[in-house]
Amino acid sequence: MQLKFSDDFNYIIEDFKIWKSEKNIPINIKKYIKETSDTITIYAKDTNNLYCAKCLKQLDQNNYCKTCNISHNNIINNIKNIDIEDVDEFHKDLKIVDTIKDCYGSYCTYSCYYYVFDKIDENIFLYLLKENITYNNPFKIGSYKQSNININNAYLIQKDKILDIFTNKYYKFETMNYNDELENNDNIDEKKFNEYIDTLDFLYPEINAFLYIDNLYILKDSIYKYTTFIENASYLTNKNKISLAQLTYLPIYCKAFEYLSKLKLYNLAFNNADVFKSGKNFKEIFKIEKSHLPFMRNNDISYNTLVALQLCQTEDKNLLNFLESQILIATDIIKDFKIDAKKLKNYFDKLNLDETYLNEYHDYLKMAKDLGLDLKDKTILYPKNLLLEHDKLYLQIETNKDPNMDQKIRNLANISALNYYEDENYIIFPANSISCLIDESNQQHNCVRTYCKKLASNNCQIYFLRKKSDKNKSLVTIEVKNNQVIQAREKFNKNISDEYKKIIDKWKKDLLPIINN
Repeated sequence: MQLKFSDDFNYIIEDFKIWKSEKNIPINIKKYIKETSDTITIYAKDTNNLYCAKCLKQLDQNNYCKTCNISHNNIINNIKNIDIEDVDEFHKDLKIVDTIKDCYGSYCTYSCYYYVFDKIDENIFLYLLKENITYNNPFKIGSYKQSNININNAYLIQKDKILDIFTNKYYKFETMNYNDELENNDNIDEKKFNEYIDTLDFLYPEINAFLYIDNLYILKDSIYKYTTFIENASYLTNKNKISLAQLTYLPIYCKAFEYLSKLKLYNLAFNNADVFKSGKNFKEIFKIEKSHLPFMRNNDISYNTLVALQLCQTEDKNLLNFLESQILIATDIIKDFKIDAKKLKNYFDKLNLDETYLNEYHDYLKMAKDLGLDLKDKTILYPKNLLLEHDKLYLQIETNKDPNMDQKIRNLANISALNYYEDENYIIFPANSISCLIDESNQQHNCVRTYCKKLASNNCQIYFLRKKSDKNKSLVTIEVKNNQVIQAREKFNKNISDEYKKIIDKWKKDLLPIINN
């Protein structure tokens, strides 16, 4: 057994008899892991079908696998597909989601994680177990599944900190309070900031994990005794993205957790208990009337929904969904420009624009204010063509900054045209005006319109990849700096496809430097 030292290495901590390997894991835990991993559902985006994680057969409409006689409830979804090479056509068309990380002609593998509590003497431990799963001969006759379990990590849970048994490092819950200081302090304490970031990363690991709850009775006479965590942990059983914070920091350290869970606001309790400050009554805590509590409870609202509710004081779900998806921008629009939330939604509905355009509207309002336009005038506050008026104001502002900017961009584009690319299907050409940057930004929902000054000063070059058959439709925006491709993005700044990557890789081999004479 390895020795464990104190945080400052002044003394040895008791060497607990924790689980060391798979053979130490109780049989009931292994059984739970096997049953859970068999009922996980694999979702393939490109086929929009659901598959059994046990046999890789497609599920029926009720998420039931007729081959294994298993109902599937734990769905792993919204995961980007990976490309599969060197396999038969059926396998290639199907594609497997990103949980299956390595996929070859004869086998596929992926991993699942599980949190399990244990009690040794008076000490509470939390294990992170990792199940490695392999499918041999996937999607073919004779396919079978193998798995093994290992101890990925073990933690000693205390009321104010966690000891990572594997690294012998403490993570103190009070470190998370530094987030409040960051919001209100320009002078950042580098040591505290680093401790905050380390603890943040530690408490919110980017893994998919399940929680074993059948033994939570062991927590009754422990630091969890007064937390209401034991009674409400079942809320997490249908979740597969469970963090350390939800199991430790939030229920143990955050005073609001008990209050929120007693109100049956479980989403807020398990995800945002650290945000709420103490208050004399419901209205002081939530900034809304208590009459909204039934709605909040019945919909198990998220924190973003709560903020949206504070902004509009209505239970209109369409309005709340509209606001919460872009809550930061929506908050700035409503508070900074005194705009009524309902009128904002009606305006967007009239223009047939969704909430993704709130950012453009916010930009428009800021530019209108900077140019001294009268925002009390409804024709200016709610223009008939938002995107057109947005682009007009942007062009005006940029031209005011430098009347020769557009001409500078055009002159440099004539040189950048030396890097023009063309093959049977695609072309790559340089941005040659402010207006074309605006158009690209509108099509791609990116910020390339803000690159005017960079282009005019030759700080970088912007190129567009498009189809020869449709030269006006944007596909990929490419930034080049110092003769290197810095970034290439599709719409909404998504990573480019392999097809586009191959074209850009071929093009960039012969890039010529653009020198501003």
